[in-house]
Amino acid sequence: MGIEAEVDLIAYLISRYFGIKAFGVMYGIMMALAALANAAGNNLMGWCFQLLRSYRLALVVMEVLLAIAVVIQSTMGKYRYPVVKPGKSSEPQAESVTQ
Repeated sequence: MGIEAEVDLIAYLISRYFGIKAFGVMYGIMMALAALANAAGNNLMGWCFQLLRSYRLALVVMEVLLAIAVVIQSTMGKYRYPVVKPGKSSEPQAESVTQ
């Protein structure tokens, strides 16, 4: 359940900060980075247990990285591409020119 919430949140934030035109590329990059992070986390946990016979150090490192991610995300600012209400266009309206 937590993984699905993470994937949905990533998709929503990418659409709001990078727009729909860049969505495919940015989503692909983010999913690749998430896969690498998951693989690295599993390895970190395994190495830590082999060396120290405890997961404590690996969990502390992951908590510190989580805190850094929270701080970074909290400084992102307003959406560049806000939600458009139904019936309204996100494109600026061209003014008619009469001669």
